[in-house]
Amino acid sequence: MTQQELIKIATITIGIGIVLGTFIVLLIQVQRQKLVINSLVSLEQLIGLSGIVEIPFDQNSKGKIRVNAKGSLVDIVALSNVSHHFKVGEEVLIIEAHENKVRVIPMSYLTDELLNNS
Repeated sequence: MTQQELIKIATITIGIGIVLGTFIVLLIQVQRQKLVINSLVSLEQLIGLSGIVEIPFDQNSKGKIRVNAKGSLVDIVALSNVSHHFKVGEEVLIIEAHENKVRVIPMSYLTDELLNNS
């Protein structure tokens, strides 16, 4: 092959690469425009989720729980009306949310209730 033929082939190859690369970038941009990303978690979205006690508490004090919501770990102040001492690592269920606090019950209450009713 002559040098002119090699330059011609290289130019065509580079041109095809640029066109295909541009096409792929455009496809990615179109796909991203269709995605709705909202990583903010509202208190109402926490109701019904389970969490893990991080700072122990009881009916007369506040504590802290950690919840996995929308793929993010959220730490939040927790309260309870239940006469129970919540220990670190205990699983709880969020039943109410108000003013940046959540009200919880022990997950064990639910399993005990299910066992008693069967």
